[in-house]
Amino acid sequence: ANLSVKDFTFQDGKMGTLHAKADWNHRDNKINIDAFTGDNDSINTLINGYVSPSPGYIDLNILAKGTRLDFLNNLCGSFLSDVNALGYGNIRVFGPLKTVNLSGDVHANGSLHVKSLNTTYSFNNIPIVMKPDNIIFNKDTVKDFKGHIGVVTGTVFHKHLGHFSFDVNVLAKNLLAYDIKNSDGGSFFGTV
Repeated sequence: ANLSVKDFTFQDGKMGTLHAKADWNHRDNKINIDAFTGDNDSINTLINGYVSPSPGYIDLNILAKGTRLDFLNNLCGSFLSDVNALGYGNIRVFGPLKTVNLSGDVHANGSLHVKSLNTTYSFNNIPIVMKPDNIIFNKDTVKDFKGHIGVVTGTVFHKHLGHFSFDVNVLAKNLLAYDIKNSDGGSFFGTV
């Protein structure tokens, strides 16, 4: 099949127009995929690999060349919102379909909102390392809306892209860390 899908989304995140070629490999019982999605030469994603319905396995190599990371709003919606970022690097999505995992190295530019803190942070060219069930940050610089800096080190843990938890340390210098107003109805409020 040769597919062209306008306004393609992944996890409710806009990815641009998808162009994909998929063919059935009879010998190996898998669907080979060669795809491209994006809006232009500077915001796009190349996808190459296969999905095997039986025994139920996926192995896709993804080259992020300004890939929109909007899908994190849905995937990490329990603790993040307003993700407005682009990713650059190589990612591998692989494993049994019921226990998919990630590996690779990405750099990201943009901003995101941490719900529990009611704060928005921006970042430029931060490196992110993905290993099975771990997303690792190592001395990555973030800024609050006033430009104050924090250095983030830690890991987001997941179980096959679900059941997220994290252990994160921040070295901060006057960084906005918490901003809950009394009008929000919570037991704890204030600005830190």
